[in-house]
Amino acid sequence: MPSMANPLYLLEEIEGNCKNFSELKIMGPCDSLFASTVVAYLPKLKVLSLRCSMLLEDDLITILDGLKHLEVINISHCLLIETPPPTATRRLVRELIRLFSRCLSVAKIFNMHAGHLQGWHKEFDTVCQPNPATKEPKTTRDSRETMSCDNSRMTLGRWEDLNADILWKILDCFDDTSESDDSSSAIGKVNCSAVCKKWRSTLCDPRLWNTLDLSTMKSHFIKTPDKPYVYVCSRSEMALSRALKISLSLSHRNITTLIFNLQLYVPNDLFIYTAERCPNLKRLVMPSWNKIEIDGIRKAIGCWKDLESLTIGNIEWTEFLVLLKAISNNCKYFSELKLIGATNPTCNFALELVKYLPNLKVLSLRCSMFVKDALTTMLDGLQNLQVLNVSHCLVLAEIPQLGQDVVIVKELDRSVVHKASRLRRFITCMHMQDDDSSCVMCMRNRNDEGIVRWYRYEEGLWKEDEVKSLAV
Repeated sequence: MPSMANPLYLLEEIEGNCKNFSELKIMGPCDSLFASTVVAYLPKLKVLSLRCSMLLEDDLITILDGLKHLEVINISHCLLIETPPPTATRRLVRELIRLFSRCLSVAKIFNMHAGHLQGWHKEFDTVCQPNPATKEPKTTRDSRETMSCDNSRMTLGRWEDLNADILWKILDCFDDTSESDDSSSAIGKVNCSAVCKKWRSTLCDPRLWNTLDLSTMKSHFIKTPDKPYVYVCSRSEMALSRALKISLSLSHRNITTLIFNLQLYVPNDLFIYTAERCPNLKRLVMPSWNKIEIDGIRKAIGCWKDLESLTIGNIEWTEFLVLLKAISNNCKYFSELKLIGATNPTCNFALELVKYLPNLKVLSLRCSMFVKDALTTMLDGLQNLQVLNVSHCLVLAEIPQLGQDVVIVKELDRSVVHKASRLRRFITCMHMQDDDSSCVMCMRNRNDEGIVRWYRYEEGLWKEDEVKSLAV
């Protein structure tokens, strides 16, 4: 294999299909989880070559401890890193401690040894449980040991011996990212899948994979003058590829909600790969469009026959038309659309919405810019529309001519209000353009000239929406 940084998901296929597999050679640098992953997937490995690779000494210890059947290991010409910096592994441990405090009763105590640098399996070393009334005899070196913790007799156990119900609750808590600031639920689950086979088996529970949330994951990029107008560093692309592919493998096609970050640049082939493995998708929050091609849009939407809700950021007009046509042809249950930062001031986008999505029920144009006639067109043409959100929008009186000042509508006239009265909900800011407005988002949209620069403001602000079903 050329590198363990990207194709870790292949090990799962080897474990499941190649019962006589015994030799592995890895060329290139190894990521921080490769050792624990090899131990978990290939416990019967006999020959391992890491020639001319780069790895941590802790990972080497993990391999030697975990691969009981190993006969030959080649680490010639390797670059061994002696002391690793804090990584996601350590952050994951801290996160697991927090989750234990939420999931376990007072009698259940999570304990860790001080030596965190003795390998991945050492980091996930012990779970303390109340000692039974009858003390277990210590017959072998591997049998359970007892220790004193806060004057209570406790029994040390291995991670794979953790009660299945408690483990499931811990993993289920990764769906709540409200208290976590350094990883999404998907990243936490992916890291946990490398702990041991039991954890990975538990992570295949379909109840854990209704939602794949990558909303906190961003790409590290620089802007470029030519298409796709961004250059994404290889480390970001490999991290995204690994998170997606392992998550999709664990989910077994049970994902119904897929949430990307607006600043996540997904390559076209990876986007199609994801679509093909989420055939039951019902809600999608799209990533940035820069690296997704028109053909990729068609193929992806063609896989999502049950798609009901879509949230998209700034998108080019050509891609927008292709998207609408693909939804119209493939998604008969589609009913909810959110356009973040729609900036086509003409009526064209409204006419296309009416043409391709006549059965739309919920539409959010929050923090967008459009002409007043576009609003009238949508209210007249979308007969099944029930909820319309135009809060914090810049509504133009007309398309400004060259050299002409932009005229912003400060209050919707009676004809528009009358047409909107048939809706179940019509959400707007009626005084959103006054200089003394107390609405912060309206002021920001006006200062940004209708294209909100989300990176300037609070983290995750783009996720908000007055329509609950469209909020992230």
